[in-house]
Amino acid sequence: MKSQVKRRRGARGIGPLIAVAFVVVATLIAGVRPAGAAEVGSADALSGVSARGGNYDDLLSADSGYTPESGGFSSNIGLSATLTLAHDPKAPLKAGDTFSFGLVPDDEFAAKFWYVYNSDQMKFRSVLDESTDEEIATISWSSNNTLTLTFTEAAEGKSEVRCSFSSIPFTYTPRDIYNWFSANKDSECIHQTPEGRRYVDVTYHLTVNGQRTDRAMTLRVLEPKSSQPTSASIEKRRGGLQPDGTLYYEIAVSTLLAPVNELVMYDTPDVNLRWDHKLTIYNMLGTTIYGDKALSLDSATPYYNITKRSSDPSTAEVGDFQIWMYDVYFLADREGQEQTRQATYEEVAHPITHLDPRFPGERRELPEEFQTSISPVATPKSILVTVPAGQQLNAEQQRLIDETSAGGSKGLSSKDNAGVVGVGFKIVIHNLPNNVQDGVGGRYNFSYFMKPVRDSKFTDNENSPLYWNSSSYYIQEIPTCTSEDVEGGKQCVPISYEKSSASDANSRGKSPTNVLTSVPSGKVTGSTKGSRVVVRYREKGTDNYLADPEVLVGATGDAYDALALKKDFPGYAFDSASPDFAPAQGAFANEPQTVVLEYVPVTYGSLVVRHIDHETGERLTDDVTSQHAVGEQYATQERAFDGYELLVTPENARGAIVAGTTTVTYEYARKKQPETKPEPKPQQDGNQGAGKGGGATTQASKRSARRSALPNTGEPGTFLVAAALAGGAALLFSRHLRRE
Repeated sequence: MKSQVKRRRGARGIGPLIAVAFVVVATLIAGVRPAGAAEVGSADALSGVSARGGNYDDLLSADSGYTPESGGFSSNIGLSATLTLAHDPKAPLKAGDTFSFGLVPDDEFAAKFWYVYNSDQMKFRSVLDESTDEEIATISWSSNNTLTLTFTEAAEGKSEVRCSFSSIPFTYTPRDIYNWFSANKDSECIHQTPEGRRYVDVTYHLTVNGQRTDRAMTLRVLEPKSSQPTSASIEKRRGGLQPDGTLYYEIAVSTLLAPVNELVMYDTPDVNLRWDHKLTIYNMLGTTIYGDKALSLDSATPYYNITKRSSDPSTAEVGDFQIWMYDVYFLADREGQEQTRQATYEEVAHPITHLDPRFPGERRELPEEFQTSISPVATPKSILVTVPAGQQLNAEQQRLIDETSAGGSKGLSSKDNAGVVGVGFKIVIHNLPNNVQDGVGGRYNFSYFMKPVRDSKFTDNENSPLYWNSSSYYIQEIPTCTSEDVEGGKQCVPISYEKSSASDANSRGKSPTNVLTSVPSGKVTGSTKGSRVVVRYREKGTDNYLADPEVLVGATGDAYDALALKKDFPGYAFDSASPDFAPAQGAFANEPQTVVLEYVPVTYGSLVVRHIDHETGERLTDDVTSQHAVGEQYATQERAFDGYELLVTPENARGAIVAGTTTVTYEYARKKQPETKPEPKPQQDGNQGAGKGGGATTQASKRSARRSALPNTGEPGTFLVAAALAGGAALLFSRHLRRE
């Protein structure tokens, strides 16, 4: 009889619990084995055994081409085998019988260099009867790399069992290997390559029921190189609709940044979703950095110091692993036809949150050049209010939310878009742990739930509500030096970080930070399901459709406006919506509707605008010619030209386009130059010009005439007058002296 291995995957978050449960069940079964139960089968029961990894097909094969000398081996291994247990019908299988096999290292110290990867992703849980689907064996895993089948009561009496196993995962952990080399620097097992790289060769034997076989492989374990952390990454995933109607999401974070770091993460869902204030953090490497493998927070702890297991911010120190959670009220983007309503992201300079005075420590004394991110990061636009998670809004904050929701002065201008204030979250994490030596870094899952408060008005092809959920983040390494360190010449750790872009968050396509969820109608709020309006474009009175149809989607009862999808078609003008179909503006119904926008053919005429010299008819500039639909209104304007002024405004400066050519001609005349009067000529005769209409001769003219009458002695006239006056003055002065 044949049986098969059923493959099951644990749900995210509860997978580790399922894995533990199976181990416990298997242990209990093995612990209560019925009398006579025993290890069954031998190495002969296994066939087709191979171990694959890297570029090698079969590491257990002598002709695989793989040898330790070929270099280090840094890959997971998949062990494949076929088990056939055939029994004498007189001695069939019993409940509790076991069969085990695995890859066991010859050297105990190397037990965890490569080991069975027992996690929630393990595919092998139990062995089922192929014909009855009964569970005939459970599977458990041991620390010595061994897989053990324990047969159940359903296998009782069977004389043959055949199972095929493919790619049973054996994994390696660079952190464990690095730690071993660090703790065993002088071990005799350690050798060096010609290049000086340290390594250990480890041999793994195939064992069956605890007995070593001659099938073996030797793997070379190279010491991991230490690396300076330089990067980080984040990926948003979705777990899907939960039985309670919530939507499950998770954000996977991997960071190679130094432990002194900061992660800022936003999540802004469709306005029809709300965060339920619960957050769970999983350490994906399975170590006990929290004491537990998962840490659950809720709105009662908007701040949590994981290092000190405290919710009191005053106890925080620089190196503590801390988480701050906030509610973010944002104004959603203007409604589109193919997207739900959520925040729009922009790229801005982001301050280092460590510099917030609530955070103690010397980092608040960082040099000014370290106080903002080294380049813009993506954050939501139009954030109205940010408060600690779960905190009640005060009166002023509530007034702002209400005013925006009503489409007031700070809200959207259209009342149709009122009420689009969304609620998302912001999470700030300080000192996310990692391990800088092995180059693997820290890996974490942040899981949370969004609760739909109403059906989205956007639907998929099945009329099921669609919800968008965007996120933005940056993960940054924080310098540890102070201003005094810089002044003393210390080299600060450079800021290096990973960030998302605004284009990713705003994308309506595939993006690592943007997720679209389709929920079956009625599974969320129980409201009526959405519907569709198909908008078609047709030449009026014909079956000639001018373009492919567009589709509007929305919840039943919501308004639609097909006129917003009007298009321009060469040679056609929009006329109206056909009365034989749904109106251009209406409401979504339970059933799909069709709107037909009709267009009529149009003819075109030419419009020529001309500017000419009135006298010569010469054009003052090139004509301007344009094409317009017949009947379209037009308006032209005069122009300004140096030395010209408008003389004639044409009667057809405004009008309607007609078939043919319409010429509009503006006429301009040259501007007249102002008249200039000639200057009067000097008068030769003192009496000249005293006659009728001549006017009187000026005093200056008389003096000029007198000067002209003097004889020409070759000396200037003024000199003679001055000499005469001087002589007279001298005579009078001499007479005065004689009297004295």
